[in-house]
Parts: sequence; C-alpha cells; structure tokens
Amino acid sequence: YEGQSAGVSIINSGEGVLTENQIYGNNGCGVEIATQGNPNLTSNRIFDGKAEGVYVHDSSKGSVTLNDIYGNQGAGIKVETDGMTDFTKNNVHDGLSDGIYCTNGSKSGVNAGTFSGNDIASNAGAGVHVDNRANPEFVANAIFDGKAAGVFIENHGAGQFSENRIYGNTTAGIHVAT
Repeated sequence: YEGQSAGVSIINSGEGVLTENQIYGNNGCGVEIATQGNPNLTSNRIFDGKAEGVYVHDSSKGSVTLNDIYGNQGAGIKVETDGMTDFTKNNVHDGLSDGIYCTNGSKSGVNAGTFSGNDIASNAGAGVHVDNRANPEFVANAIFDGKAAGVFIENHGAGQFSENRIYGNTTAGIHVAT
C-alpha cells in the first residue's frame, strides 16, 4: 500500500493469481495489467488510489472477479488499447471519476473487455464511459445511483449492452453523443 507508482504491475506477458489482497493508497493505479499480461484477480479490495483502480492496456487479457474497487481518483476500471480482460461480479463504487472507462479501441473492432454481473454504483462520473473506438460488451450488470449518466458513449465509441439494469443516475440512463 501507499506505493509511489502502481500497487501491482503485471506486464510483458506476465501471469499470476492475486487473491484476497488489500491494494490501496498508491500514487499510480492499484493494479496495472499491460503488454499482454494475463493474470487472475479474485476477491481483492482495490481502493483509495490516486489513479485507476484496475488499468488494463496493450492487448492484455486475464480475469478480474469478485473484487471490491472503490474510492479511486481515476476510473475504477480503465480498459484501453485492445485490452480484452473479463470482468465478472465486481463491485465498482464510490469512485471520484467514471466507474468503468473504455477507450482507444482499434480500427479492427477488437472489444475492450467483457463485463458481466458487476455492480457499478455511486461514482462521480459516468457509471460506464465508452469512447474512441472502444467496443466492450456489458451483460447483466447493475449501473445505478451515479452522479452522471449511467452509460455515456461518445467519440466513435461502440459496444454491446444487454440485460443491464440502469437506474437512479443523476442524468440520462444512457447518453449517446457523436
């Protein structure tokens, strides 16, 4: 905790399992998964960081399951540059920015992760923010009580959204802009 950069970095095709850890108060992101990293994160608390809670980029994969991600200054989860991680049954809440931010997808339409069964609640920004060619998949998530739009899609963002419950957000449930 209270590291000067990321709490945990899994990079350069790194693998591994992180289970039941408390990762908090870091100057960088809580967990970085980069450059084809492929870990499994299960039942961790990732909180109060000065950047993103979980940051996935550069063609990384892996699974992030049953984690409690909250109180981070950046997005609770940020996925960009062809990150393809599976996020399942996480609680992403009370962040100071977007709950989940997917950005900088590829022209080939590679998705920006699959999100299923997550609770995304009470974040200061959008519950889910998708832009710049990102193309994530969201299935059966609850996106609620946010201080902005439940889902905000802009600047050539895309995605597949099905069976989500979106309610109680301060502005639109779903806002799509050019």
